[in-house]
This record gives sequence, C-alpha cells and structure tokens, in this order.
Amino acid sequence: MKLVIMVLALAILLLVPTLHKEQTEASVSFKTLFVPLQCYVGRLNIFEGIMKVPFEVAVIIFKDGTVYSFTNQLETQIRFPNLTEFFKTEGREIKDIVIVCHNHSNSNKFSVPDKNLYHMLVSEGFKGHYLIYYPATKSVLFYE
Repeated sequence: MKLVIMVLALAILLLVPTLHKEQTEASVSFKTLFVPLQCYVGRLNIFEGIMKVPFEVAVIIFKDGTVYSFTNQLETQIRFPNLTEFFKTEGREIKDIVIVCHNHSNSNKFSVPDKNLYHMLVSEGFKGHYLIYYPATKSVLFYE
C-alpha cells in the first residue's frame, strides 16, 4: 500500500502544472522521492509567430525536427519548387516529412492547388499531417 501511495505521489508531482511564460524558458525544480527532476518549459506558437503575415507561408517539418519555410510573399498562393527534387538536393525524402502547414489569409478551406499538392506528396510517400492555419479565427484545419 505504501508503494502505491508513493507512486501516486510521484505521478502527482510530475503532473503539477508548470510555469508558462510566452517566448521564454522557465526552469522548474521538483523534489521527488527518488531524485531531483528538472523540467524546462518553453512556449512557442509557430502559427502566430510565423504565419500571421499578409501573405501565404508554408512550413514543412521533418521527423528530425528540421524546419523549412517557403513563401514568395503573394497573398493567395505559394509557388513551390519541385519539392521532391529540392529535398533530394538537401539529402531528404518526402516520406520523412511529419507536418506540412500553410496559412490562408482569406479562406478557411483547402483550395484545389492545396489538394493537388497533398496528393502529390502522398504519392511520394508522405504520411504526416497536412494543415491550414487561418489567422482570422486562429484555427487549424486538417486535411484528411
């Protein structure tokens, strides 16, 4: 019984809400029953930080955490290079993309070119999430 209580106490200590400071890092120390535990908390909103602009921006995130962003500063479209060839020159493969997200400043639905890009990526092995961020409502739409 004492072991169960100790495990529950440890779980509660680990689940205690931590400090949140926008765009900063906080360090919170927990003294657990076994060892001190450091928890570093950072807060970053890529949608607001990168995509709240008056033109379309696309962000592509790979499974190793590498982020590529694309824009030509046009309000309603992004003219992508041939992504398969571009990423080959970078030593990357489409199948390793985990998130593709771009913004729409005046529409909260996927356009025909958006859908075409998604299907091209899937045909090259993409299995990640395909999103649109709509700044007017601060909402994200997933393509399924």
